[in-house]
Amino acid sequence: MNGMRSKAALCILTLIILCFSACDIRHLNDSSENESHSDILNKDSSYSEESNIGDELKSRKISHKYMKSALDDYAAEVMRCLTEQDADGLKSIFTDSSIEELEIDKDIQNCFSFLGDEVLSYGNVETHTLGSTSGVGHVSRLTGEATIYEVKTKNDVYKIYIGIVLICDDEPSEVGVQKIKVYNSKYDLNDPNKEENMVSIGEFLGSWYS
Repeated sequence: MNGMRSKAALCILTLIILCFSACDIRHLNDSSENESHSDILNKDSSYSEESNIGDELKSRKISHKYMKSALDDYAAEVMRCLTEQDADGLKSIFTDSSIEELEIDKDIQNCFSFLGDEVLSYGNVETHTLGSTSGVGHVSRLTGEATIYEVKTKNDVYKIYIGIVLICDDEPSEVGVQKIKVYNSKYDLNDPNKEENMVSIGEFLGSWYS
């Protein structure tokens, strides 16, 4: 009788050990799977929405209702890039044509040097739509502009102008920012040496006002 009880106890102990072993193996497998998923996520962690903001802005479908909103978004992104000195981000919102045909990288670095110091704040943003080409109930080309006032650094106050192509059905590579002008506080339109007090990024390409 005692021998049977000992065998039964031994069987029960063996079953308990096997159950714990199975749990440990399952836990190790789960941990291994979690680490694999973590590794995969880490490989993609460098992606961010901001890194593709230029493509997102340029591919956005623009309607009459959202024209001002689109211009405001371009202005906000320009100011973010200037404040953070994000050269790649600023370049990305220029038209594909501008990036291919002009020395945008060089212009951007000149602009950063011209500003000199960190942008501390900026004031009102004024936006307007400009020339447009329309079909039957459809705008096939639309340009716009944004002017940002009271852009303050430690040493000066600037005004920034942005020329933007919002819609261009015939040539999508022309959609985006075409030109940015930065004026310091000494700029005077009537000054023959006024170019010394401003810098530009990009150029107006194609038909601008129509």
